[in-house]
Amino acid sequence: MNKFYLISILLFTLGFVHPGHVIAEVSLDYVAGQVKALLGNRVLSAKTKVIKGRKVHVIKSITADGRIQHHYVDAETGQLIK
Repeated sequence: MNKFYLISILLFTLGFVHPGHVIAEVSLDYVAGQVKALLGNRVLSAKTKVIKGRKVHVIKSITADGRIQHHYVDAETGQLIK
């Protein structure tokens, strides 16, 4: 399974992804923890930026085989941004 699918399923299950409805802002620490827990990646950095007018959590991680990945998650909805 790809990372987008796994994270989207988890966030939807937890009630963060509801089209047009924001329950609560998803914390940066929570998103970073999910990247580690779901993907098994080590988190190298985590920060929140404003990209195209919306708050986005940017998580930089490294895979077990040494590849660097960047994950972009909408801070308000919890949706993974491709």
